[in-house]
Amino acid sequence: MTSIFNIPDDFKWGISTSEYQISGAENCPDSDWAHHESQPNSRLSPSGKALDHWNEMERDVALLKKLGVNSYRFSLEWSKIEPQKGEFDQSAIDHYIELCRLLRKNNIEPMITLHHFTNPQWFAEEGGFENEENIQDYVDFCTYVFKKMNKEADLWVTINEPAIYAFMGYVLGKHPPFRFNLQQAGTVLSNLLKAHCRAYQALKQIRPDAQIGLVHNVLQFETHGLKNPLEKIPAELFTRITHQIVMEFFAKKESSLKYPSAFFPFLANVDLQLPKCFNMPQMSDFFGVNYYTKPLLKAGLQWPPVSSTCRPGQEMTSYEYRFFPEGIYEAIQELNAFNLPIYITETGTPDSDHPARLKAHFDEVIKQIDKACGDGMDIRGFYPWSAMDNYEWSEGYEIRFGLAKLNHDQKSYTIKKGTEVYTNAILLHQESKPDKTA
Repeated sequence: MTSIFNIPDDFKWGISTSEYQISGAENCPDSDWAHHESQPNSRLSPSGKALDHWNEMERDVALLKKLGVNSYRFSLEWSKIEPQKGEFDQSAIDHYIELCRLLRKNNIEPMITLHHFTNPQWFAEEGGFENEENIQDYVDFCTYVFKKMNKEADLWVTINEPAIYAFMGYVLGKHPPFRFNLQQAGTVLSNLLKAHCRAYQALKQIRPDAQIGLVHNVLQFETHGLKNPLEKIPAELFTRITHQIVMEFFAKKESSLKYPSAFFPFLANVDLQLPKCFNMPQMSDFFGVNYYTKPLLKAGLQWPPVSSTCRPGQEMTSYEYRFFPEGIYEAIQELNAFNLPIYITETGTPDSDHPARLKAHFDEVIKQIDKACGDGMDIRGFYPWSAMDNYEWSEGYEIRFGLAKLNHDQKSYTIKKGTEVYTNAILLHQESKPDKTA
């Protein structure tokens, strides 16, 4: 039986999605992702209309109800709301207000993410987050939306995974703008963290009691051998960008991206300083923790010379990283050092079509969340990725994290086997609550 004995009574059992991934380029034609998909010889698989969530809101809320969740984390598509700079579409705002009210009607609390990887194309053409002066465009968008919608939700996320945005777009080159440039990666990450702080400050002035936080993917790379420099150097470099800079920023309100020139002679001038963040006494009301794995790097006689692997007794997932759900405890523990409430805003397995793998994932993650609660960590909710199979960015539709899959009729879902570990835990937790009417 899944252990939920230490999980608090008011815990939020949720689920996560993002608008572009479930609505696609056809419904979000003014986004930078849609623009890149439409280019000749595009590196991206076409998303089409994905699940057509934009036009099938009631169908998808019915799925959430069937899963038994009491909270839903979703994103607002900036390019739908502000398709041209300074021109806001009230009908898009009304659409999201309608979604929030439909959720509440079904006793599902909204958690709204303001930025989840995609930008309006006009913002990308201005240089996006490569230019510090463009941060104001993002803050203006957040402020406009929040003034219109702040009473519709109490939980707000400014930016989803700023480090992963920088890493995927400017180190691995798998997301727009498809570059390898560590200087730009550092600059973009710096500007995203500044954007979070400025948005947090602006939104708290509008509604001080709203809970506003940042979502961080705890992604730390480990070496297969202890002393192999071919493993150690990339593991340290990647971990610095994907994780440590964000941790230092919130611990010290400053950080840097600097590496010894002996290791990276072609990057000897990389030296990024993140200035003090406006002398703010607090920069977030909570942390959203995203966790999928702790990648293990192994050097070998191949190109590239380092590949992702696993240790004996472990298994690889179809997304080419090791299946390692037990690592979520360490991720929670590290973020807990900031003494802020924690929401597990994403975790999942790309092999959700395999019931045993999905069951094992939920069994382990819920066990570790329960253990963390028992150890005194302030965990407020759990939002697996994802409600349904969707467009997984550069991986297209080949990778499936969904707890449900859309049927051929396009009007209904089949909930996958293995998901019952999660839905049963929700029911068990509800039944174990003290009867407040007695």
